[in-house]
Amino acid sequence: MNLFSSKKYNFIVLSLSTLIIFALLSFWPKDTVVAPEIDFPVFPVKEYKIGIITDIQTTRKKSIGYGLDPELIVAPLERFIAHTNETFQPNHVVHIGDLIEGTKRRGQKSIDDWKAIDAYLARLIPPRLHVIGNHERRGLSDDEWKTLSGNISTYYAYDTDTLRVLILDYDDFGKQNDTGDEGENVDLPDEGKKTYRMSQEQLQWIEEKLKEARGRQIVVFVHVPVDDPINPPEQQTRLKHLFAAYRVKAVIAGHVETLSYKEESNVRYYTLPGFFRSENKSTAHWYGTYYDGIVSDIFSIKMYYKKDILGEYAEVTIPSPEYDLLGK
Repeated sequence: MNLFSSKKYNFIVLSLSTLIIFALLSFWPKDTVVAPEIDFPVFPVKEYKIGIITDIQTTRKKSIGYGLDPELIVAPLERFIAHTNETFQPNHVVHIGDLIEGTKRRGQKSIDDWKAIDAYLARLIPPRLHVIGNHERRGLSDDEWKTLSGNISTYYAYDTDTLRVLILDYDDFGKQNDTGDEGENVDLPDEGKKTYRMSQEQLQWIEEKLKEARGRQIVVFVHVPVDDPINPPEQQTRLKHLFAAYRVKAVIAGHVETLSYKEESNVRYYTLPGFFRSENKSTAHWYGTYYDGIVSDIFSIKMYYKKDILGEYAEVTIPSPEYDLLGK
């Protein structure tokens, strides 16, 4: 047998063997057990309620004996307290920062402002969770804020059964200097530009707390919106990736005094206006706003607001067709 015939013979044998193997495999009993995909633990979906308020920016008025403004603060606050305690009855209440004004009121004046507004909020029956805002940092040191808010850190987690609430600090890396100036962060590449930045410690903590809560319902509160241009782009990307990966239901912020809602990667992002300051005054002006947050299989917010200081309250659910038509 010549070399060519030998190679041809080997090729035929190999081909026949391969066909036989495939034929046998086609009749071989198949394993019906499929390796389970790594997934989140399953917890029963329960409904939770969160009362929400933000950006009161309290200042006591000398003209009324260092009291609080009766129309801009006291009246809507009384309504919010009554609604929360008697009607909505949430699991807890979150204030998303800027409880006080703080500007040019560093130290005792801001401490007294906090105590004045806190005397009203203390009448709320549900537990209160405070988020630190930039106006707090204008008027208070972090230690003063922690003492007044009853927290040991400027970011923390709060659990209610299968719900985890994360309270974040928008700027624990940069913070403010002793004069109350906002976020100079002169050690950053964008020197001289006002920038907010979370520390690597907080970002790592966020990931750990999300991982711990895997499969639970998760809602996040932070004073400054995640995608605000004042935040570093890489931080925005990292947070959004984490929130999507761990199936956060909603991220709620204040600060910019505008109303907005969007959904990205199944995470709902809300930016809520405060009591009386509105950025887009030509199209929308909000007074006395407060909110009902509902956590269930989805997350939604009902907003209560006035378009005029002495006007009647209206309400809108976010998201909804009515919200889409609302001037913002």
